[in-house]
Amino acid sequence: MRRRLLGTEAAARELLGCLLVREDVQGRRVARIVETEAYLRDDPASHSYRGRSPRNASMFGPPGHAYVYRIHRVVCLNVVTAGDEIGEAVLIRAVEPMEGIDLMMSARARRTVGGGMPRGFQLTNGPGKLCQAFDVTLEEDGVDLLRPGNGRSLWLERGRSRAGLAVSCSPRIGISKARELPLRFFLNGNPWVSVGRPPSNGEATTV
Repeated sequence: MRRRLLGTEAAARELLGCLLVREDVQGRRVARIVETEAYLRDDPASHSYRGRSPRNASMFGPPGHAYVYRIHRVVCLNVVTAGDEIGEAVLIRAVEPMEGIDLMMSARARRTVGGGMPRGFQLTNGPGKLCQAFDVTLEEDGVDLLRPGNGRSLWLERGRSRAGLAVSCSPRIGISKARELPLRFFLNGNPWVSVGRPPSNGEATTV
């Protein structure tokens, strides 16, 4: 993928249909991004709202790098979208498995209480679930996601085609501040989008 400064909301749309790739000694895992959320520098729900700290330092790094954090034992993967020291990123909320589904299932089972195997869309239809399926840890924080072979075996690739993708927009999920902002984007009608969807803010738009 080419490194560009698009603006965070535009980047959240642009990431839909792109591929998340993990390639390591276990094998190759690939999934299509189907849901994202944008977090802006003046956004009360954003980790960067109160400024830079050791915990969120990667969010202020170069665009295309990973910002990985843990909340309530759940790891979440974000893509930094603005220039250095700005502090904006896009959360990857859900992905649709394409390759290496057995590896994703095994990874989820290792991290699920009781070792149960996730069923159907439960495999990757949430930010914590997809990070478990792709073995994303805090070690990936700050990694350049636009450079395959970056030393952490996790990166992004352009999808085959973006033609005809219908994108819906809605308020974000699971936050207590700025809940009304329409900064959540998802592929309209895709079954891998996370559950509990709020109503769309308008008709689906084609990108």
